[in-house]
Amino acid sequence: MREIEIKQIEPKEMISYFKNLTEEELTSEEFLTEFMLKRLGVGFRERDFSIEEGEYLPTKGIKMKIWPDELARLLILLYKRKNDINSYLEFGTGKGGSFYIIDSYLRAINPNMGRSVTIDTKETPPWGFEEYKIQNPQVEYYGMRTQNFNMDEKYDLCFIDANHKYDGVKWDYKKVKDYCKIIAFHDIATVNAKKPDQHCVRHLWAEIEADHKIELVTTDPRISFMSGIGVIWND
Repeated sequence: MREIEIKQIEPKEMISYFKNLTEEELTSEEFLTEFMLKRLGVGFRERDFSIEEGEYLPTKGIKMKIWPDELARLLILLYKRKNDINSYLEFGTGKGGSFYIIDSYLRAINPNMGRSVTIDTKETPPWGFEEYKIQNPQVEYYGMRTQNFNMDEKYDLCFIDANHKYDGVKWDYKKVKDYCKIIAFHDIATVNAKKPDQHCVRHLWAEIEADHKIELVTTDPRISFMSGIGVIWND
């Protein structure tokens, strides 16, 4: 597998980058993790991880707030079902890290990939979105609360990463559960250090029943706390 240099990547460059990867690279947790660390960077506080400066992008970048190995494992899971995922909906855009990576990856591995929508309370879309949309006219950004989004169509994949309080994430889940084939949740293992008894994503995750329920939690010893991605779908 090729070497990855520490260099900022722009959103509009991601699809072509993924298209140029081999199948081995596209399905390698180690390679995808290194790509995210070195080309996008992480947006957590430095005290939350002990990754050496020469192993990740220290400045600028999208600064995704998802542990790279967890997201890498999600991408590999999606690769196994690439022909079944032709649309994508994300609640909680933030700086766009997860949206750009997941959407670009899906478009690179599935030529039939169509509409994608990402939603956040910020009025303006994340850095690079205008250029990304010119390249991919089927993507949309809506600056609104997820509660106000009209679920008038179905999506093959949904990623919930907006309001992390129990009532908020439960509302988002109830909104999408009958409209999405595969639903992923971020922060299924996160505990609020200041309020450890606070009900949040992990409590909803424990309540959900599905035919298939998978937990993707970091095993990277350089990371000081668990976040976790949970994925469900029914046959």
